[in-house]
Amino acid sequence: PWSPVSFLASDGRIHATTLTSNQNTPQHEAYTYDPTGKLTSLSSSGYSTFTVAYDYDAAERLLARRPVGGLPVTMTYAYNANDWLTQIRAADANGSLLQLDYSYDAVGNITQILSSRDGAIAYTYDALDRLTGVSSPGVTASYAYDAAGNRTAAAGLTYTYDAGGRLVGRSDGASYTYDAAGSLATRTENGQTTGFTWDGRNLLTRIDYPDGTYSAYEYDGLGRRVSKRLPDGTVRHYVYRDLLLMQELDAAGQVVAAYTYDGLDRPISMWRNGQTYTYILDHLGTVLALVDASGALAATYQYDPWGHVIASTGTLENPFRFTGREYDAESGLYYYRARYYDARDGRFISRDPIGIEDGLNLYAYVGNNPVMFKDPTGNQASESINRGIQNAKDLYDKLDELRTFDVGDTKIKCGGSGISGETTFKGIKIDWSIGKGPLSPAPFTPGFGSEGDFMIGIGAEF
Repeated sequence: PWSPVSFLASDGRIHATTLTSNQNTPQHEAYTYDPTGKLTSLSSSGYSTFTVAYDYDAAERLLARRPVGGLPVTMTYAYNANDWLTQIRAADANGSLLQLDYSYDAVGNITQILSSRDGAIAYTYDALDRLTGVSSPGVTASYAYDAAGNRTAAAGLTYTYDAGGRLVGRSDGASYTYDAAGSLATRTENGQTTGFTWDGRNLLTRIDYPDGTYSAYEYDGLGRRVSKRLPDGTVRHYVYRDLLLMQELDAAGQVVAAYTYDGLDRPISMWRNGQTYTYILDHLGTVLALVDASGALAATYQYDPWGHVIASTGTLENPFRFTGREYDAESGLYYYRARYYDARDGRFISRDPIGIEDGLNLYAYVGNNPVMFKDPTGNQASESINRGIQNAKDLYDKLDELRTFDVGDTKIKCGGSGISGETTFKGIKIDWSIGKGPLSPAPFTPGFGSEGDFMIGIGAEF
């Protein structure tokens, strides 16, 4: 059992949260705000113990996240006249750890990221803003698409599809089959077949590997993955606040990892094996590195544009990778909440649960522009926060996107004045809402502000 509790002050903002799971040490977080509602500090205790402060400019753009105590890394941000992010810099007391400088074309697509670690990474796009090429010291590739938005060529491979837009083959001999719901049933590579099993909600429940091992997954009523069984028999349980993974528990129910976030679905820190590590992220929230308490790099990652890891260092166990989503090493898939994503093929392995709302191609990833967009829930692409990062309205909109859930035939949306949704039951659609009462009109900024910290289900707080 677990219990999330949030404390709201008269300004309608969450000022403290406590999470207790299975009689483990409680995980506490506290937030302070300025008179306009911008988050000014975040404190964590129970596992990771630290305080960070946030600095803004007159346009309410985040300029810095500074450690007040407990974390070694300062993050700074710079912008151009268009409010587009031009630099991210991570530094500790000894100097710069990583710096990213961004360049753009006339319509705002990123054309180059100059990394102090990885060198210059250049990108090209077609007239539809789809990524057509990448050139860097780590990877050089070109990409092509058909009229339906299916990838037809990438890095020397070609792809074939059936009439339903399902990937059925690659030029290297890989082949794919699907079940009646359009979800991946088998994938055969090098003569070895992997099988995929799905439940009635079209959630992946089991993967059978060619060597006879398997992994298994369980979900709660909101579709959140609450347990994983690895091929070696290891079991992990997961505890959430909203959609945020807060803790990992072992089979005995003991906390093995705990996470803290910045309010934008982006991890700040990980506690594991008694140690705290700080995440260094890019504009998409992709994890580039983790730093230990001394400021030393504990792990680093380098990716192709679609999230496939092409190089890494360190042995630190860390679930988060591309766009801050969980990477399942056992399957090579990313868990994007509503569904799973295969970075090698640059597409989801099941149809979009919300149908054509995010486009006619039900398997495509972010309209084939993974440099500029991400998909926090596996339901709908959203623009990266590279433009006006942490701007008040941008943050309000993005947390609003984060808090849209699909629960079977029910869609729940949490907003500033309460929750609302629609439920389809036996062909009848019912629109409903639950009000939360008047809240402060101040704009939402980093953290958990006037949107509230809604929990749907056991331990719900409204």
